Amino acid sequence: MPRMLFAFCLALSADGETTPTAEIFACNLEFGNQVYILYAVDVSNAPGITMENVGLKIERADGGKVPVNIVATEKETIAGKEYYVVIYKDLVAKEMGDIVTATPYVEVGGVKYEGAPKDYSICTYAARMLGLVDGVTGTDDENLIKMLRDMLRYGASAQIKFNYKTDALASAMLDNRINVTYNCKELLDAQYTNPNASSFSLAEGSVKLQPLIIKGYIFRYWRDEMGDAVLNIDTLKPGDITLYPVFEIERYPIIYKNTKGVQNSNVDIYDVRDAIYPLPLEKYDYVFNGWRLNSPYGDFVGEDGIPAGITGTIVLYADWTLKPEFEGFYYVVDENYNIDNKGTKFCMLMGVENWNSVTNLTISSVFNHIKEGALANCRSLNELTLPYLASDNTVTRNTNLGYLFGYASNAEAEGAIPTSLRKLTVNGGVIGDYAFANLKNVAEIVLSPEVTSIGHKAFSNCANLEDLTMPLLYVNHSTRRAADEHGYVITQAEYYDLPGWVDREADSYDGKTFKLHINGGGILHAAAGDANWEKDGATIGNGFGGNLFELCKGISEVTIDNITVIPQFTFAKCSNLKKVTIGDTVQNIMSGAFWRTAIEEIVIPDTVKEMGVCRLSDAY
Repeated sequence: MPRMLFAFCLALSADGETTPTAEIFACNLEFGNQVYILYAVDVSNAPGITMENVGLKIERADGGKVPVNIVATEKETIAGKEYYVVIYKDLVAKEMGDIVTATPYVEVGGVKYEGAPKDYSICTYAARMLGLVDGVTGTDDENLIKMLRDMLRYGASAQIKFNYKTDALASAMLDNRINVTYNCKELLDAQYTNPNASSFSLAEGSVKLQPLIIKGYIFRYWRDEMGDAVLNIDTLKPGDITLYPVFEIERYPIIYKNTKGVQNSNVDIYDVRDAIYPLPLEKYDYVFNGWRLNSPYGDFVGEDGIPAGITGTIVLYADWTLKPEFEGFYYVVDENYNIDNKGTKFCMLMGVENWNSVTNLTISSVFNHIKEGALANCRSLNELTLPYLASDNTVTRNTNLGYLFGYASNAEAEGAIPTSLRKLTVNGGVIGDYAFANLKNVAEIVLSPEVTSIGHKAFSNCANLEDLTMPLLYVNHSTRRAADEHGYVITQAEYYDLPGWVDREADSYDGKTFKLHINGGGILHAAAGDANWEKDGATIGNGFGGNLFELCKGISEVTIDNITVIPQFTFAKCSNLKKVTIGDTVQNIMSGAFWRTAIEEIVIPDTVKEMGVCRLSDAY
């Protein structure tokens, strides 16, 4: 049974030293064949005592009982503190209403120290448990309520039988009122407050019942055991009654803000029983940091979510950080449209922030579309890095640099493409026909190994080109033949229209030379007549058919990396080629690769295991 808190104090002697004290902490009842009163006695400042030193002096003003002393029989820990338990057993049924005055004491060194007396009775306990004491909430244990009512009526019957205090029957607290039991078991663990009294005096008229206050629920009305609604207690009709609450769960909205138009599959309604675990959002151009509670600057909702038991409208704010590759650009994203089966969103680059001052610009591949003229206002560019050179990242919409400045060709865009632009890098995709044509001020062009194709006359009239980095990408015979007005199979240098290519070895070239850096690629092409050529189209290593840069007198220096084979006659008759550096991925230098060049310096790594005939001795 629950224990009632009464008193606790510490006594000080006049000289400031602590003296032993004994105080009644709580009283309770123990039910068995007989009803006992239990006292919890708090003892302080009494070292070395035993249970025989702690007890109660019991006095009964009613019934002519002689005062007796009873000692503690056990100890019990309540709320982390140890108390002495004293049990008073000398009560019979007719004496339920009798007041028992208990004075606690502790005996130390032969001196007995008494505390404040306390009055208690069986009826005191019953009145508190039945909610008949102002300010005390009664029990909701139906079995205990029924037992107490039956016990009080039994005690009253004993009083009548033995003619003992029949003017103050133990059942008086029940018989002169209507006792109400509120059965709220259906609410389970719900938190609720019942403002209604547990009993009503007779002849008070009609008393309106107040609604049950239930956290997270909507109270409708009270009903009786027959299911009929009970709105009022009619105090003219005696008799106990049991009432049951009729209620329904209340639902509350969850409002999501700052979602930036992203589809949100999170639940938007909940009730007090629900724990809430909001799912993250995904947005193409932003990193989702989490949900903030009730304000844009509120606490983040953690992995444990929002626990059950709360009520009211919940507002969750999505917290985002713009991805670095989108910073400094104007763009549009269509979150509802996927451009491929991987869920990639349509994202078009529209323009550049601070366009009048930007000098070094890198455009990320996150922009899978680029609007025509997106860079039209960028007049101060020195370096430009592109993910591809096209209107989008497909292989069918390649274009030239002028497109980015709002023109159909580089020649037409001559006044729009900044004259300050010196370096141009393309990190993938297809390089279309005439892609870099007429870029007379560009000194360096870098094509990453991810570039898959380079178009006809891609480098036409690049008069001031100083450095060209590109992969070896084989252009087949039929394509090169179709590009020649006479139907000849031209070299790839001529096909690309690299600076300094000539028709015949005797032709002179007095223009600017450039350094060529091979950074990967390579497709083997079958040809007959040389043991170092691959037969029947078989692919070995990362080389391919020869004569690629033959008769390109604009090449002055070559660096070769990330291929395994240097094909036959690759740099044959490049009469201005003076320096060659070969990387350690190369294993095979095929016949005539540097035939009739002007090599003065060449670095050949130990990784080269095979070299064809007509090698360096055939250089000029």
